[in-house]
Amino acid sequence: MKRIRLGIVGTGISARCLHMPALGRLKDRFRVVSVFNRTEAKAARFASDFRVPEVASSLSSLLKNPEIDAVLLALPIPLNPKVGMEVLRAGKPCFCEKPLAPTLSAGTAFLKKAARFSTPFLVTENYVFNPLWVKFIDLVENGAIGKPLYFYLRIFSHMDVRNPYAQTVWRKKPEHLGGFLGDAGVHYAAVMRRAFGEPRAIQSRVLSLRREVPPVDTLFCQMDYDSGLTGQVAYSFSVDAKEGQVWEVSGDRGSLCLTNDHLALRRAGHEKTVLYEKKNSFEMMYRHYYEVLTRGIRSRYSLMDAWLDLRLIHRMLTPEGR
Repeated sequence: MKRIRLGIVGTGISARCLHMPALGRLKDRFRVVSVFNRTEAKAARFASDFRVPEVASSLSSLLKNPEIDAVLLALPIPLNPKVGMEVLRAGKPCFCEKPLAPTLSAGTAFLKKAARFSTPFLVTENYVFNPLWVKFIDLVENGAIGKPLYFYLRIFSHMDVRNPYAQTVWRKKPEHLGGFLGDAGVHYAAVMRRAFGEPRAIQSRVLSLRREVPPVDTLFCQMDYDSGLTGQVAYSFSVDAKEGQVWEVSGDRGSLCLTNDHLALRRAGHEKTVLYEKKNSFEMMYRHYYEVLTRGIRSRYSLMDAWLDLRLIHRMLTPEGR
């Protein structure tokens, strides 16, 4: 089996805690051969911790390295469009952390430029490959509850400002839309769009309950669809709850209830637990993307998908729902 030789740009929390564990379980498919961070000491520490053979002296040298087959960008969100374009110009396939860009306008500009290249640009939206969400979407799409009529999504989490993710400089002073709401919220936009399509109209209220979680931390949203479906979203990084994630979908023949990682189907007064494979979503994503690069199959998550999800979370975070 051919191994893809990977270069990593950015050696922060997401590279360490999300990507490397998954890549480490796929050593027959991927090998990290070089890393770059603008702070060389951080790159050297990362290389030592994960036994990466090379620390690149610059982004340019990493991109010019003929021993690198593809590049993973694990960078602050505002850097994704600029560095992503450099990777495409270098002729190397790119794995890029979500969201695609800090704002919809930046994402739109990147989408137009990237259309000139045939090189794969794969956004690492792992929720699309999470077996829990795959099962959830499959049940909705295949009529397990009949025609969806109403859904309620609640994601409540009291963000500890000492959390390593909250401590990163670019999250303390976010340039990307919505701060944590935009960064993490694009995951749920991806699931909603796949399960229900694009909403016709959105009405939102965005609040700041704690200044420690900038720029805003709470979102209340109503979404109406051409199909007649109505959805309500309550999303906050400043509200604590026993069940942090609750998603209920009611249809004309039954309902689904997802609480944290438990999924149940209710029909005719009876409820049953829905089983799914509890596999790591990043590992499942990289397995698929390996096939995309080595066999040329069509990606289940395209660059256009990434832009549409960015547009949806942008609409949700804009009071007028534009």
